[in-house]
Amino acid sequence: MVQHLPEQYSATVSTVEWLKSLCAEQQLPLLVLRPVDCPTLIIEQQENEATAVLRKDSLKRPYNYFRANGEVQFTECTTLDQARTLLPQFFEQHIGRWHGTNSPSLFTNPRNREFYSKLLECMLPTGWLVFSVVQFNKQPIAFHYGFDYGGRFLWYKPSFDASYRKHSPGNLLLRFLLQRAIDHGCSEFDFTIGNEEFKRRYSNAVRRNLNLQIFPNRPRFYLAGGTLQCKQLVKRLAFWRS
Repeated sequence: MVQHLPEQYSATVSTVEWLKSLCAEQQLPLLVLRPVDCPTLIIEQQENEATAVLRKDSLKRPYNYFRANGEVQFTECTTLDQARTLLPQFFEQHIGRWHGTNSPSLFTNPRNREFYSKLLECMLPTGWLVFSVVQFNKQPIAFHYGFDYGGRFLWYKPSFDASYRKHSPGNLLLRFLLQRAIDHGCSEFDFTIGNEEFKRRYSNAVRRNLNLQIFPNRPRFYLAGGTLQCKQLVKRLAFWRS
């Protein structure tokens, strides 16, 4: 069950309140958009609860299946040469995973592949970027491109081989990453922005991400607010018709 964040992890409102005060002082309209949930698994001081997540059937089942039917290996890239070899396979796997859906892979765009490649070159040596792969019988069936910073592991960009979909390679990957975060003494496993059902299943707390927009004048403020309301109305109408 998802609980309220412990006091030491509660989101501060100081930045928001400061911006509100500053905008009022400068007579700049400020639009505060609806907050977005960001589920997280707090590990620090809740190690037993975090470890218990690994025993959930949805994580044990794929782990047991793949281990019973071949060789399973989880590898975290520690050198740029190793990561450079695997990165194109990650891109292709992600493209295949989202092919034919309403959300095609961002890696169909060469500029996005270039950005992720350069980011890896800069950040992998620092230890802040964690690029990992799950192999089954020496073939990559899942990848994760994420971050470990400030004692927090950030779930960011996963992929899996769609041909193994019925055996949940994505959950196998997640189990390895959760175990990795616990073993490395991370204070939490942050699922970041988005309220997907699977994140709720493995989290024990929820933060909220606020988006704020500052406008130079009131006409642009009202235009943006009206546009946002129209978009929300269109979404509601589409839901009612479906």
